[in-house]
This record gives sequence, structure tokens and C-alpha cells, in this order.
Amino acid sequence: MDTQLWWMLPNPRWFLDTIEKAIIDETCLIIKWPNFGPDGLVNSIQNRLAERGSFDLFRTSWTDRRPDDTPTSFLNREVLRPSARLTMPNPKGILDSHDLQESVILVEGINKHSVEAWQFFMKVYATQRTKSRNNVPPILCLIIPPQKITINDTRIKTINWRGQTQSSDVSSYVTMISRSRGRSSVEEELKNSIICQLSGYDPKLASFLSQLELEELLHPEEAIERFASEQRLSRQTNIESDGWFVKLDDEDFIHTAYLTLFDDGQRIIKKRVLKGQIIALLPRLEDIRLRIALAFKDLIKLPIDLMYGDEKIQIKDIEDVEFGHMWRQLRRTKVSPNVLNFVNDCRKLRNKLSHGELIGTVDLERFSADWKSVRTELPPEETQFILEDSKL
Repeated sequence: MDTQLWWMLPNPRWFLDTIEKAIIDETCLIIKWPNFGPDGLVNSIQNRLAERGSFDLFRTSWTDRRPDDTPTSFLNREVLRPSARLTMPNPKGILDSHDLQESVILVEGINKHSVEAWQFFMKVYATQRTKSRNNVPPILCLIIPPQKITINDTRIKTINWRGQTQSSDVSSYVTMISRSRGRSSVEEELKNSIICQLSGYDPKLASFLSQLELEELLHPEEAIERFASEQRLSRQTNIESDGWFVKLDDEDFIHTAYLTLFDDGQRIIKKRVLKGQIIALLPRLEDIRLRIALAFKDLIKLPIDLMYGDEKIQIKDIEDVEFGHMWRQLRRTKVSPNVLNFVNDCRKLRNKLSHGELIGTVDLERFSADWKSVRTELPPEETQFILEDSKL
């Protein structure tokens, strides 16, 4: 994924701002970070600190530990130079090291089985930090899985990534990826809309899906199964503690990759694809409907009488005339076959969307090409409204 683009967006940037502020305030940090978390967090923190120039970053990973390591022995070996290592490792000795003054010790790779040990160490470390001989003793920052921990200490700040991403962030990210590739078309807008619905809160999945063709996105199950395999997802995965289930825009959202593990999940995936189509295509169809209705308003007779059961309804405003009404009236006029066929195709597309049917790439390509042709037979949109206003 393009980490530089992602961490420029509002909520990701706010998350980095919160981390940076805690460090400036010399507060030790616990960052709850899920398995699906977007790439580039630690590099972004490192870049922030480098720009500020007031803290050095000592970055290490618990995955490099030895079998008999404790947090204390691990840090003693990983962050202190050989000549400064302690014979009897202890938190205060690490805090008093002159080499670590005005620095941040960041530990990633902590698994859920080690959280308790690191949580206990953090409490001791935060207490000892107030007694250090250094003017600015090293700040400890832990990146742990998003599970429940209990720390009531004002010297330690806990920041949770879960719930920070909004769908608007992913939507902006997908649009920026598309623009960086110089793409702009109906098909591209549709791709972006489907990707946003499938990705939800996950920019990594969005990056993965952005590489697919539209045909694959309309039937994405196989591709998303590959993504799920790369993420090592299984039915044994705890979707809440591992972060695959969140509140997104105040609604429950299960990660699309997790849905591929269940038969009923295919139905939800198809529903998300369909929603992406509706969001991308319905507004466009509405704009086209209005333009054509106004362009040929002198050929469309009003009012139009309709019956819904026993109820009689009249359409009196040209802006309320639907594609079907237009088509039935315009085919009796001298309107070109090109326009008439396009209106009929729009009617069929809208009916498909209304009935929950996916629209295939052939229909979409024809719709896009035909609209380019039909537009030449209509007054320019701006001119059309100026002409209408001048008659008032």
C-alpha cells in the first residue's frame, strides 16, 4: 500500500498527532494495533520525530527475543551498546543510561501471550522513570494487540487504533490512488466505489483490490480469499480482539476477508458490491435522466397519468419524468434512434439496480460509449439551464 498517501489523511494523521503529542509530553505509550493495521505506522512515527529533531528513536521487535528473555533482559541487550549493558538488568539501569537520554524506545512485535509481562514492566518502568538521573529519560512505547488491559496511571497513555478509521478515509485513499495512476472514467469511478464498500476500514485491502480489473471486482470472492490467506485468517481467528470486527460509521462491520470463510459471507460480499454499483451509477443516471428530460421537454406531454393499484398519480413536472415515460413518448417522435436506444438502455440499467442485479462490464462499456455519443446531440448542460432560466 502507499503508506505516504494513507498517513496524510485526516484520521490517520490525527492518530499520529496523538502519538507525537504524548511523546512531547514525555508520556509512556501503549498503542493497541490490530493484525490488519495499515503499513507504515512505525516509519511514520520515526519521520515525525526526525522532523521535530528532539528525540532519537530506538526501534526493536519482540520477535527477535531469546527463549529465556524478559522485557528487561531484552531491552538491555537490544537498546544498550555492548559496553553499557547491565550485568544485572533492571528498568532503572536502562532509564539512567546516558546513551538513551532524550530518546523513544519503541517495541513492536509483542504477541497476545506476552502482553501481560510487558504491561507489568511498563508500570514499573513508568514509576522508575520519575526517579531517573537523566534530565529526559527514555520514553517507552509499546505496540500490542488490541486486547483488554488495565492501567490506571497518568504517566502511561493508551491509544487504540480500532475505530479511528472512517469510510471517508478509505474513500479518499482509493481516489488518491486512482488519480496517481491518471485514471478517470465511469468504469474507474465504479471500481473505486466497489473497492470502498468491500474495504470498509482497511487500506491494505483497498490497495490489493485496486490492482484488479472491473470484472474481477464484480465477482471478487476468489481474489479476497487470496488476501485472507495472505493474512493467515481462519475460523479460529478472534475477530473482535484481533480487530476484524469494528464499528464503522456507527454500524457493525465485519472485514470482507473474514466473510470468505463462511458460506453466508458470499451473500454479504455480493451485497457490498451491489451497494458500490448503486452509489456510483444511480447519481450518474439521475443526472442523465434530468438532462434528457429537459432537452426534449417540448416533445414530452404532461401530465402523465399513472395507476398504482387503485390510486391515480399524475406527473406534472418535467423533472419527475422517468426513463420509461420518456422512452414511450419519444419513440413516437423524430428523436434519433441513437438517443432513443440510449434512453431504453438507461431504463434497463436503472431497473437492474433497483432489483439488486449486478451490471456486467459489457453493459457498462456500452453505456459509457453511448453516453459520449448522445451528449453531442444535447445542448451543453450549462447552456441548457441558462436557456431555461431566460424564459422565466
